[in-house]
Amino acid sequence: MLLTFADGGDVFVFKWYDQSGSGIDIENITASKQPKLVNNGILETKGGLPVAKFSGGQVLNATIQGDFLGVSGRTSFAVAYGDDVDSTFVRFSDSFDGLGAGADGLSFAVGTSTSDVGARNYQVSPSINASQTLPYTLSDVVLMSHITSGSTGLTYIDSQAATGSAGLRGGSGYWGVGARTTSLTGALNGGIFEAIHFASDQSANRAGIESNINSNYNIYWDGSQTGL
Repeated sequence: MLLTFADGGDVFVFKWYDQSGSGIDIENITASKQPKLVNNGILETKGGLPVAKFSGGQVLNATIQGDFLGVSGRTSFAVAYGDDVDSTFVRFSDSFDGLGAGADGLSFAVGTSTSDVGARNYQVSPSINASQTLPYTLSDVVLMSHITSGSTGLTYIDSQAATGSAGLRGGSGYWGVGARTTSLTGALNGGIFEAIHFASDQSANRAGIESNINSNYNIYWDGSQTGL
């Protein structure tokens, strides 16, 4: 049906709907800043699966504040890939306008100068610019997880604990995909398959959630796949 609608042309993502029913959708009304789903009548894919394709100039962000803080913790998952360094997959921010506007934030991203991937925490007060990462090969699809529980922040890449210290998630009121700011700082060259957020600590369920996600994408071997 999507390709019929495309009729040999392009299809872009104007709005990425919140599937939880909370209404925290992410969107962009500017056509040139919308990621692509269909290119010249052909579905954008990676590994045979549909993907929202970003080419360094697209961002979707929420315009209303979401309840990502949580009472007992916060947990996020994302499946994506980056073709270049300094590529942001998902960002949580106080205002989604970057540190210049005094906004704290935490991002899933590819490193700015080295091939690593993970969570990066930016906070103005107290000043924090730290990360938890693992080595990364550009263009590989990865599953990223970040859990804030009490006074601890933990990041996992393909179900492996990342190294370093990103601390607690900063700036959780707003979120978006494809860049760290609306002015396209750290814009993504790559693609995003999905992002899942819980306003709670999902440490006890993390491995199970990751296994369920991985069963759809076959990102890494976890012992449950068949036919690989």
